[in-house]
Amino acid sequence: MKNFTWKTVFKSRNLTYGLAAIWIVFYHIHRKYPIDICVLSPILNMGNMGVDVFLLLSAIGLSYSIEKNDTKTFYKNRLKRTFITYLFIAGPFIVWKYFISQAITAMTVPNFALELSTLSYFWTKEGTYPFWYVPCILLFYALYPVLYKLYKKNKLYIICLIAVSIIAEVLLVLINSPVITVTERTFSRIPIFLTGILFSDYVKKEKKIALPWVIVSFVILAVTMVIYPVTNLYRIHAVLVRYCYGIMAIALIIFGAFIMELIKKFKVTDIFIKVFSFFGAISLEIYIVHVAVIRVLTNYNLHHSTHCSIYYIGILVSASILAFGFSKLSNKILNKH
Repeated sequence: MKNFTWKTVFKSRNLTYGLAAIWIVFYHIHRKYPIDICVLSPILNMGNMGVDVFLLLSAIGLSYSIEKNDTKTFYKNRLKRTFITYLFIAGPFIVWKYFISQAITAMTVPNFALELSTLSYFWTKEGTYPFWYVPCILLFYALYPVLYKLYKKNKLYIICLIAVSIIAEVLLVLINSPVITVTERTFSRIPIFLTGILFSDYVKKEKKIALPWVIVSFVILAVTMVIYPVTNLYRIHAVLVRYCYGIMAIALIIFGAFIMELIKKFKVTDIFIKVFSFFGAISLEIYIVHVAVIRVLTNYNLHHSTHCSIYYIGILVSASILAFGFSKLSNKILNKH
């Protein structure tokens, strides 16, 4: 394909976001309600790689926003899109969690305020804060203007930051620091987010992706699918897995975009692209909603009374409908201000 460039990859981001969002939904369901199917199970187990895909493409997209707007407008737009959306959707769930589903104690209100503000993520035990992606991406948004200025000044600054973040995390793991216990899922995603900043110029300059890179991407994904069931038997540290996922996320968006271009070229189907692009447009809302839906179903033990396939499809459909409704309603409210 002669005109396959980084711009091509970025143009299909909504489709990629949609696929990643569905993958993350099924990953979370699989953790609560695992299915043992030879080929499907490893794919679902790697669903948290969808976060790496989000962060990589988000870092590229933010470069357009930071160049188009001043810093104040940049922050305002990110706050509206992410934190206000989070409050609008997750707020009712957090109210239910602290004031309806459990007994009210002296710590209920402080804990409620901490979780609603996302601050509890930074000192609760890793894995206990359900909407961890929100404070993670907000932290990256807050740092982005500074990071992008460093990048424009000299790309080596970003490369050095990637190296420093990896070394720092490895050292924190070796000394068993509580910092890693709490924020490992954010800390280990720093390199992939910074890599997205490095790729931003490739997109804007429409740098060509040669066929050998597409082949390498396919090989990375194919080898992973073969060795994952074996390597998963050994307790590889989560940090190493995250870094591997970062590499795989790059391979995935390259190879995935290449396949999509082939589909467009041969006009196999447009409906596929439109459907997953729809999911991509509301991917943040789907993420927040489905986490809440799974928690509620688990709290009432409803996931044991439903057939596996119905449970998976039911959560995806219900989360998508609710996410779409919340998206329309929140956009309507925010656009008035």
